[in-house]
This record gives sequence, structure tokens and C-alpha cells, in this order.
Amino acid sequence: MRRPACLLACLFACAAGLQSGAQGQEAVDALTRGQPQDVAALIGRIVDCNHWRGEEGYDADRKKEIREALRDLKCDRLDRDEAVVRKRYPNNRKVSAALDKAKDTVQ
Repeated sequence: MRRPACLLACLFACAAGLQSGAQGQEAVDALTRGQPQDVAALIGRIVDCNHWRGEEGYDADRKKEIREALRDLKCDRLDRDEAVVRKRYPNNRKVSAALDKAKDTVQ
């Protein structure tokens, strides 16, 4: 009897994770819709960096995977890259708002 309960709990957890991922993608799509290409790309990087920064490095392989993802995404350059984009679009409230929201978005 214990095994079906565990299986059911796992199914609910997986479904919640899939729904959360779908909602995360919907949020990214909404933030990037109608944005200039460089802004959309930066928003994608910000959200991806948020994701990887929140991952748990539970063993050496996972820590390496996280470190490589952060390096490949150039997460250490986000502040500089964001400053360049904000300077390029100084009076565009839609760009500014999307960049601000991206910082709180995790996919």
C-alpha cells in the first residue's frame, strides 16, 4: 500500500514541476514579446542565470554542470550587459520594465 502512495506523490511533484516550468516559459515569452532582439536575448540570459543560481550543487558533477552553465551564459557579465542595453534604450519604459521583471523571474 505504501508504494502506490509514493508513486502518487511523485506524479504530483512531477506535474507541479512541469506546470511551474510552463508558467516560467510563459512569463519569459510575455517579457520578450515585442522587445528588440538584444533585449529579448538579455532577458533570456537573466532568467536562465536566475535558474542556474538557484540550483543545488549536491555533488561534484552537478556543481560542475552549474558552474559551466553560469560561465556559458556569462552570468558574471549581466550587470554590465544590462547597463549597455539600458543606455541604448534610455526612454523605453517597456524595456526597463521587462528587465526589472526578468530579475525576479525563474524558469
